[in-house]
Amino acid sequence: MVIGDNDADGMIHDLKLRLSPPLAEFGTDINCVERKSSSPESIGALISRLTGLHIATILSLMVSAGEKCQHLLDAKIRNVRPHLVQADELHSFVGCQEKRMRFDAPKEWGSVWTWLALDSESKLIISHYIGQRDADSAWHFMRDLRLRTEGIFQLTSDGLRAYVDAVDAHFATSLHFAQLKTIQVF
Repeated sequence: MVIGDNDADGMIHDLKLRLSPPLAEFGTDINCVERKSSSPESIGALISRLTGLHIATILSLMVSAGEKCQHLLDAKIRNVRPHLVQADELHSFVGCQEKRMRFDAPKEWGSVWTWLALDSESKLIISHYIGQRDADSAWHFMRDLRLRTEGIFQLTSDGLRAYVDAVDAHFATSLHFAQLKTIQVF
């Protein structure tokens, strides 16, 4: 079910009314958050139990909220003039880890990487990208960072080789780029 803006606003208002009683009444449901995974489906199921709304409605609201947040970021995070930017990737997985994946698992399951560019001074996340840890994702991530920033700044990343080509393709000589590589001494 696809919902429009007016439908979403009405559902959110209805959701607020349903959550208005003290949350202590729902003690067992609230406490199960700690034991369950934090996937959108499990969070949606919890909210569904708390509110009485169908899980498909909850998941649709979550998608709608995510899309609106992305539009807000795209509109507001522009022409940023950072001095120091740190780029890094955060690993997670969808569905299950590769070592536990079955042959018939959906192709979307497995490792996923969240790429983040953080302004070191203001702690603003200037850019983010979700994909694999490969050259294609690095290219898209650096393209987005370039569209959101202006001026010359220092960009520091880990030692991932994919950054080198992506930074060169999108920034050329318009920023200072360095990679920090950890050397382990035993």
